[in-house]
Amino acid sequence: MKDQGLLRKDKIIEDQILGARTQTELEGIYKPSMLGLMRFHVIFEDIKSVKQLRILEVFCEFHPSTHYRVILLGDTLNLYVQLDIPEKASELFEEIMQRLQELKLFKSYSSFETYATAESNFDMVAWEIWKNRKDSFLEYVQDNR
Repeated sequence: MKDQGLLRKDKIIEDQILGARTQTELEGIYKPSMLGLMRFHVIFEDIKSVKQLRILEVFCEFHPSTHYRVILLGDTLNLYVQLDIPEKASELFEEIMQRLQELKLFKSYSSFETYATAESNFDMVAWEIWKNRKDSFLEYVQDNR
């Protein structure tokens, strides 16, 4: 992946305290189900303030199974989160979501789980992103006039 430009190449960095060392970037991909985990996708919808958003972000930082999170901007402020939780903890997960909603940090939330992950590596080098987007957009416009 480093040769394809998807990960940064290793480089030697140096400072006075630690001296010279190799800086590298690794990517770990795992199947949650192989570890007895389920991947939950949650969208916290209609967050009213940046303060409320920050509280939800801190929740994600403290929650031991947060896999990924990103802010969704649109008509309202939303937060998308991926959590990998033990299979036997789905009821506890729902209870936590209800308690967060009782704190009135967001108007509502949507959640669903997935069990499968991709089995093959995605070849981004061969993917013509502009061509795919442009063609898809033009087809959409033609089909929806």
